[in-house]
Amino acid sequence: MIYLPISRTPPPADQERIELPASVKVKAGLDSAPQWVLVSECNLDTWPFDLRALPNQPEMFHYGHLPSGMFRIIRDRFVERYRVRRIRLVNRGDE
Repeated sequence: MIYLPISRTPPPADQERIELPASVKVKAGLDSAPQWVLVSECNLDTWPFDLRALPNQPEMFHYGHLPSGMFRIIRDRFVERYRVRRIRLVNRGDE
């Protein structure tokens, strides 16, 4: 599984990122804190080792889905970087 990290910490200038707009965070079930999807890095794992259940909902492990327009923007930027080999791959399978 390949997944892109979402960070609440502003990424360094050398990492390409996309800040999630408020409307997208609402639709995805995220809170209003600033959050960025890193498109210059991806994680590789069979199952995210640090994936945790939602607070007060131990049976749920996801917040929601990104709207299709935002998903396409993120996907296209990631694929563009992947094609020119400008992606940092982090193998989480050993953690």
